[in-house]
Amino acid sequence: MGVNQITPSIQSLLNQPNKTSKTATKTDRPQTRDIEDVVSWRDKNFAFKLYSQTTINRLNAAIDQAYGELGVEVGSFDPTPEGTATFITDFVIGMYPLFRKQNPDLSETELVDKYEKVIGRAIDKGFNEALKVLQGLNINDEKTMSGINQTYDLIQEKLNNFYSAKRAEAEAAAAVIA
Repeated sequence: MGVNQITPSIQSLLNQPNKTSKTATKTDRPQTRDIEDVVSWRDKNFAFKLYSQTTINRLNAAIDQAYGELGVEVGSFDPTPEGTATFITDFVIGMYPLFRKQNPDLSETELVDKYEKVIGRAIDKGFNEALKVLQGLNINDEKTMSGINQTYDLIQEKLNNFYSAKRAEAEAAAAVIA
């Protein structure tokens, strides 16, 4: 084969349309890609873990701050239904003097009635929100639900005892004045 001879394979290449001289069309341009294609599973998993850990750290910092403001030693919290009920009711009972100070025009009986309504709504709302979170996390086993119900019942019992004692004090004070 001489230098000027063209082999059939080279001839077929020459017969193909010239792609370099053609103007690019919309279909020739690179397609946009979804983030799912660009970000690997490993990167998404790492980002989720980083976000989760940051959120947990922030929650722990907020809890530590709240414990400090409430005068509770970090790590002294008892997560049992009894411990949780005691923690909540101690907080609620501890807030009563502040509520009294904010409502100086109410009699003691009116004050207890109003406080009971406010706290009752707050506790019901908190428990309902906690149940939604647990359901969202698919944590609804019998043991957990039993513990939640037991905690709620203990809180109601402790607060009813507190309200009854406050009403009895108000009645006794009223009897002394009369």
